[in-house]
Amino acid sequence: MYALADQSLESVPYCFILDDAYHVVMAGPSTGLDPLASLYEVDAGADVLPGPIDRVVRALTAAWRSSRPASTATASVNDLQVTIAPLHGFDGRRIAVFIQRA
Repeated sequence: MYALADQSLESVPYCFILDDAYHVVMAGPSTGLDPLASLYEVDAGADVLPGPIDRVVRALTAAWRSSRPASTATASVNDLQVTIAPLHGFDGRRIAVFIQRA
């Protein structure tokens, strides 16, 4: 089990916006320390999700590659609830990832 660096996950979901290649385009809220800092690998790039979150997001979006329309989905990892939602805009599809304490 991982300890979170900030208690902000208890009241407000932490959000990532990913491109279709699972790279982080935006993250927030930008109110200080990243509450998921302890979940990142030592050599993780600035535009990647923490490993456990990345694996869950990829599993939840796997069905989006089929003929079924993309839809919101939720799963738990460690003591966190991960919710994904499809976003569509000028630059194509994006993936919204909301994380909060389970």
